[in-house]
Amino acid sequence: ELKIGHKSCSIELSGQGCREFEGLAKDRTWLDLLEFFIVKLNASPTRIDIAIDDYDGNIITFEEVKRKLDLSHFTTSFQDKDFIMHGSNKKGISIQFGSHSSTQMLVIYEKLKEQITKGLDCLQVYWIRYEMRYRHEKAFNVCMNIINHANSGFKEYVFGLLYSMLDIKADNNYGEDNIHKAKTDEQWQAFLD
Repeated sequence: ELKIGHKSCSIELSGQGCREFEGLAKDRTWLDLLEFFIVKLNASPTRIDIAIDDYDGNIITFEEVKRKLDLSHFTTSFQDKDFIMHGSNKKGISIQFGSHSSTQMLVIYEKLKEQITKGLDCLQVYWIRYEMRYRHEKAFNVCMNIINHANSGFKEYVFGLLYSMLDIKADNNYGEDNIHKAKTDEQWQAFLD
């Protein structure tokens, strides 16, 4: 209970919780849920994760993204331009920008290998996830923008979020100080489109 006498609670929907919501509320959408909590209840989201799943890699592959990052052919909105690579080829590799304490984070990982490692059957032969994680005020802003873009431009908004976090550049000879002058990689642009 808060000092002012109002009761408070926290609700967290993990992946399984999300699947249960989808199964139980067939006539409701994620937009309905966001509107209910944020607009009607005036709740403050502390975190929202938005994922873009690539199920075929026919535009840009995970290996190509890794290659570009290793060459430093990218720009990012993160203050710390360095990324962390976790995992192994067998269990799956993840690439992380930002930290668990920052207001935003981007994790690109081999979701298929993660699922197989957990012993789960997948019908996919390829599955890469681009997961954008937002906390506190940024989470609220993203939720409000999702609500506002619900009827038009939602997909463009989500891909725009990814582009604002990471712009993969075409192969070039620019140094670190001038990499922003390089053109966006054609495959990356096609994926974002």
